Amino acid sequence: MRYLTFIFVSICLLQSFFVVASENRIISIGPSVTTTLSDLDELNTVIGVDLESQMLPKFHKLKNIGYKRMLNLEGVLSMNPTLIIFDADSGPAQTIQQFKESGIKTITLNRPDTINNILRNINTIGKETGKSQLAEKLVYSNKLDIKKAQKLLPHHEIPGMFLMFRNDTLVTLGSNSLGNNWLKYLNIKNLNKVSNTKVNKESLLKTQAKIILIASEEKKMSDSYKKIFNLLKKNGTKIIFVPVLDIEKSGSSFGQTYYKLSKVIYGIN
Repeated sequence: MRYLTFIFVSICLLQSFFVVASENRIISIGPSVTTTLSDLDELNTVIGVDLESQMLPKFHKLKNIGYKRMLNLEGVLSMNPTLIIFDADSGPAQTIQQFKESGIKTITLNRPDTINNILRNINTIGKETGKSQLAEKLVYSNKLDIKKAQKLLPHHEIPGMFLMFRNDTLVTLGSNSLGNNWLKYLNIKNLNKVSNTKVNKESLLKTQAKIILIASEEKKMSDSYKKIFNLLKKNGTKIIFVPVLDIEKSGSSFGQTYYKLSKVIYGIN
């Protein structure tokens, strides 16, 4: 009888081990998702991340499942995940729907077009990973940084734009972009409504923008662009270079990035 009891207990322990293991196989889609999982001490449960997440130094060893807007259903499902967390820009839409119909638990986060949505997303990820208390602490920390950032903002909107350096040229980030969200948070009125429009050097010299954020490193700029930026600076336009991946920081590191940008833009070092 004792022998049978031992076997039964052993089987239960093994089953609980495999249940726990199976509950911790997460696919993370979007840098904001991945950084939040990391801050929730859940990185050891992440079995795959999107291309942009993998570009961040901390996550380069994680398995790359591809570009978040061109997800492959079969490739992801073959990894046997138990939870897939999508950011709002994941796609294609048809593939996302197929994931939802696959029987695997999926979560699609709110679009980070308001600060409240960003904070809700942190809490959502915390709830789904059993880390609600830690998520609340992250939200509180973000709120402190957000409050400090907002104290630095001007009381009125300042005309500006967010540009991205792509294929040796500058392109606009329009009204439906993450760049536009950042301009809104920083109380900057976006002068560009449409994204991916090439910006020629002559139009830059005529711009009414008082603040120009550029998603690139200054050292990657050609000398001709640098000359134009220097002329704009002499005329009072602020030129701020922003690391490309900072645009994606709408997860648990949002508050820190927001405060950092506010200090840089509004002259407080």
